[in-house]
Amino acid sequence: MNKTKAINSILENFDFNKVHDVMTHLEWKWAFARTESGIPSIGELVLKVQGYLNEAYDKAEAKKGNYNTATGGFQYLAEYNKETEEVDYLDVKFVLTEWDYDEQ
Repeated sequence: MNKTKAINSILENFDFNKVHDVMTHLEWKWAFARTESGIPSIGELVLKVQGYLNEAYDKAEAKKGNYNTATGGFQYLAEYNKETEEVDYLDVKFVLTEWDYDEQ
């Protein structure tokens, strides 16, 4: 997978407007937001997502294994394929709620 192509595709297709609308409606603030309201601008969202996608990709590649992280409502996942020896999956989600139950 070409890292730059993958990240650019995600940034072009991810609905940052929808995320921003939800954050505005919920008054979801980030401590480092540069806006007066504390709610990050769309530009700030894009830059943060871009940075974390780069981080997820790089860390998965470095450890030759899957990597995931979450912050500010976003979840990031990079999957490393040991057969091809490269990252072959990259994902970002904005999560409002989730529930899981696993009885083992």
